[in-house]
Amino acid sequence: MLVPKSFKIYNLKFALAFVFCIASSYAAAQSGVHITSYTPDETQSGNQNWDISTDGRRMFIANNDGLLMMEGQNATLLQLPERTIVRSVAHIDGRIYTGSYEEIGYWSPDEDNELVYTSLMPLLDGITLSNDEFWRIVAFKGDLYFQSFGILLKYDGQRVVAVEMPGPMMFMQVANGKMYAQLINGGLYELGNSGLVEIAGSRFLASTEVKTILPLSQTEIVIGTGTEGVYRYDGARFSRWAEGATRDLVTYQLNNGVRSGDFLIFGTILKGLFVYSTDGRRMNHIHSETLLQNNTVLSMLSDDRGNLWVGMDKGFDYVAFDTPVRIYRDIRNDIGSVYTAALHKNELYVGTNQGIYYYQRGADGQFTDRRFIRGSEGQVWFLQVVDGMLYGGLNDGTFLIENKTMRRVSDITGGYNLKRISTGDGDVLLQSSYNEVVVFRKRDGIWQKDHLVGGFRAPSRFLELDHLGNIWLGHSIKGIFKVQPSNRFDSVMTVESVGREAGLDESTNRVFSVDNRIVVSTSTSVYQWDAINRKMIAFPELFDALGNEGGILNIIPIGSSRYWILRRHEIGMYEIRFGQVKLMYRLVPEMYNLNLVENYENVVILNDRLHMFCLDDGFAILDVEAVSGKQVITVPPILSDVQIWRAQGERKRLVVESGVNKISNTYSNLQFSWVPPTPGGNKAYFQYRLVGYDRKWTEWSSKTSVSYIRLPHGDYSFEVRMLTETGFVTETARFAFRIHPPWYFSPFAYLLYVVMGASFIGMIRLYFSRKRWKLREQELRRDHEVVRQQKEKMESELVQLSNENLQNEIAHKSAQLANSTMAMVRKNEVLGEIKHELDSQKNELGVRMPTKYYNRLTRLIDQEMRNESEWEAFEALYDQAHGDFFKRLKADYPALTPSDLRLCAYLRMNLSSKEIAPLLNITVRGVEERRYRLRKRMNLGSDENLTERIMTY
Repeated sequence: MLVPKSFKIYNLKFALAFVFCIASSYAAAQSGVHITSYTPDETQSGNQNWDISTDGRRMFIANNDGLLMMEGQNATLLQLPERTIVRSVAHIDGRIYTGSYEEIGYWSPDEDNELVYTSLMPLLDGITLSNDEFWRIVAFKGDLYFQSFGILLKYDGQRVVAVEMPGPMMFMQVANGKMYAQLINGGLYELGNSGLVEIAGSRFLASTEVKTILPLSQTEIVIGTGTEGVYRYDGARFSRWAEGATRDLVTYQLNNGVRSGDFLIFGTILKGLFVYSTDGRRMNHIHSETLLQNNTVLSMLSDDRGNLWVGMDKGFDYVAFDTPVRIYRDIRNDIGSVYTAALHKNELYVGTNQGIYYYQRGADGQFTDRRFIRGSEGQVWFLQVVDGMLYGGLNDGTFLIENKTMRRVSDITGGYNLKRISTGDGDVLLQSSYNEVVVFRKRDGIWQKDHLVGGFRAPSRFLELDHLGNIWLGHSIKGIFKVQPSNRFDSVMTVESVGREAGLDESTNRVFSVDNRIVVSTSTSVYQWDAINRKMIAFPELFDALGNEGGILNIIPIGSSRYWILRRHEIGMYEIRFGQVKLMYRLVPEMYNLNLVENYENVVILNDRLHMFCLDDGFAILDVEAVSGKQVITVPPILSDVQIWRAQGERKRLVVESGVNKISNTYSNLQFSWVPPTPGGNKAYFQYRLVGYDRKWTEWSSKTSVSYIRLPHGDYSFEVRMLTETGFVTETARFAFRIHPPWYFSPFAYLLYVVMGASFIGMIRLYFSRKRWKLREQELRRDHEVVRQQKEKMESELVQLSNENLQNEIAHKSAQLANSTMAMVRKNEVLGEIKHELDSQKNELGVRMPTKYYNRLTRLIDQEMRNESEWEAFEALYDQAHGDFFKRLKADYPALTPSDLRLCAYLRMNLSSKEIAPLLNITVRGVEERRYRLRKRMNLGSDENLTERIMTY
């Protein structure tokens, strides 16, 4: 355990260790374990993790910010009342005990299963603490011990008492049923019935600090010190243990240790973890360059599977030693992206985008001592053992690799593969490349380029052969071509493009051979070639096995009708025979942080047991036998929490139980949380769905909770299942529930709706009936209006005709009046002329014209000129033409004389004074004088026109 005193590490040893670290071989960087990291950001906790304990399902971690509880990937931080650092933790008899600064106590579940803290400090009757931090909690012989450097407290469940110590002591350690502690700057002590007793011969430890004590056998223990290495103690004497381990642990400063199965694991301050066998052989070294989160190890806990929880100076990790997948990567990533590999003569050859590397295979099965093959620089597309010899396809040709040297066997650039095929004159190897299809033949025991297949040039990464001898090529851009070669494979007889017109839903170049049939994958489906109908048809068995999805990136044959099928989020091993598809093993790349090379995803079958995943930052080896030997976990995930809440935010927690849970519709928001059934530190992956809402299972993810908002009423069943490390799916955990319908969906509401509906229908009918009557009424009104308009039109026409008749009659009367007037004017003019002539003759003849005759003629003329009968006829005719003109004028001006009325009539006819004079038998001057008198009688002003006034009548 790292304590403040140990921060003296920043000295010359640190510098030397750093130099040693840089100079160490790459072999040390390949741990072959699976590490799952939990960062402070992920857990929302402090950096340092001082102690670890478990109850078999949950992990409890003493953290800078409090007690960190892990349920699967769900992290919960519990803080002490004073929010102090938790230095120690121990799960004992259902309680979680913690130690902090001048504080000890325990956490236990309340009625809601929430952990609640209870302090034990009130039990320290008369015990005085002096800046004590409790770094250790140890259960020993029925009692519980809380230890700081300056005090040791014993708790028996009822009271707390202080155990007398000979002085300040280092950490308590339990091994082989005994409890030990070192006196600071002193020897080693054992706790007996009478207290702490010094072990004879242990005074040599006074110059160092005992960091860990581990059982080596039933009678021996191993004592690890900070600066003096590791010792063995058999109960009688001390001796050195494993000189190599001593060098490692002194150099990198041992801080703690743990026994895990047959291994002793030591945590250091400077360089992570060292794993040793019980006889002192170093088995593994795990540090930051092998993806351990931090090199300073503060705490460790081994689980029942022999895997390790590691608390560090920043974050904590889960180190799985029993993983079937061993990952070989370096944080420096100096080998590039891995595209291919081959196991040849117990050496692993790895082809990358930088060239070919090879590794030695050790007795433990791990690959170490990486080296580079000179002359292999550049892109490597394939490595393949053919007839006991290793061949590789590189950017600048195909080579035979022998004794770590490169011998060119083909100058065609970019050879992607080698496929064996039998012909009439022996076997040949077929290869697709950047442009050509190459034929290899064996000469002098070596496969070499023989000739090219003429008639087809295209970059084709995928090459397959069907049972009819056709070559299927996946063109990098133009899609899939089916090529029929000649018998000698020296030319192409036919080339057929296989695309949309052949039944594919989209363009693709991914063509594979599966179960003696040609299989093509698109992003949405999987097809197989129907040679009879010459088109692509569905491959329903494989499509269903993949979860009704396409998107196959690669298919690699394994043998015995088994295949690796690679997809973007899942890698599966399937047995495909006679159209039947069976899943043998499934792996989610994210589970092991496997980043396959994009667009060149590949799995290499090294041998019957080892299969290699090519990664963009290294490679991973899957031990198939280790997978089959693992215990199959079928226990479903645990639904740890189900919460419901209203729209306003009020939440309730439901009891997870069988049967159908009934929920009010006002609580239609639900959140489900779940955890794995075991406390394994590997991140688990889950699928879930809400039956009645979701159409299918989700993608595999490490998500451990999901919320559904405003679910409609109805019956639902939430289901969640987990993908185990063995690649199989567990049983399904279910939570069935029913959301009641709201009141407006109740039977009474439906009855009300029926009544309302009937009423509504009745109202609608009444409405439409009224509307029809209104329409009928409107029609009648329109008809009546039409009749009225027609009547008015007819009346108007009659009035118009009448008016026209009246106008015509008036015009006629006016014409008659005018004619009569003109006749009267003409008559009077003629009579005046006659009288004037008569007067002239009288004057001329004198007495010769008898006077009586003259007078008689003159009287007759004057009498005719003053004939009133003509005026009466004129007056009657005038009234007919001008509508009782005289009556109206007389009514307005009663003082008018008959002669005035006669003048008004002539003025109304717009006659001039000259024309009026003969009619009145007076002179023009006489007319003007009458006009003047008429104006007076009508009271007209000087600015008023007499004629215009009379024209208004």
